[in-house]
Amino acid sequence: MGVGTDSYANWEKGKTEPVAAKFRPVVEFLGYDPTPGPKTLAERLKAKRRALGVTFSQIARHLGWDPGSLSRYLNGTRRIPPARAASLEAFLNLKWQILLPSFRYLDGDKWRF
Repeated sequence: MGVGTDSYANWEKGKTEPVAAKFRPVVEFLGYDPTPGPKTLAERLKAKRRALGVTFSQIARHLGWDPGSLSRYLNGTRRIPPARAASLEAFLNLKWQILLPSFRYLDGDKWRF
């Protein structure tokens, strides 16, 4: 999985949490996301980031939004316009297998996320 034993031990002891953008191998290995089910919009987006193995900025860029705006929508300091709420909801409801190719880019001769 590419995860060191120290990292794993820290997760098990509750000292640290896996970074969402690096969590995809864990989900692939287990076949499911072992974290508690998301309840809020921000938690749903974090779960999607874990499934895709991408960063917050990559999600914002994929949606065509500024990362700061997305952050303010999620923390409630700015109201999300209805059209953007619909776009975000559609994004959250798509299966990660469908979304993943749109986050890949060619770096020389290797695909990167």
